[in-house]
Amino acid sequence: MKITIDTLSTVNDDELYNISRRLRSKISRLGRDRSLSSRDKEHLMRVQTDLCYVQREMSIRKARHEAHKAFLANNL
Repeated sequence: MKITIDTLSTVNDDELYNISRRLRSKISRLGRDRSLSSRDKEHLMRVQTDLCYVQREMSIRKARHEAHKAFLANNL
């Protein structure tokens, strides 16, 4: 799956968590190799950027969940 802001907004929480784990694993694997080619370095940077998008989406969802929880506590 191509990671974009639009696609991340449609993914459920479990799948988002799984994507995050896969990206972290790729970063770890690529980061251990000290002799990366320039192509591999570019790939590593794209994976790191994708992880940033995923983490941002997770943060937004957590904040939305907490805001909704506070709203329900104050209005019910």
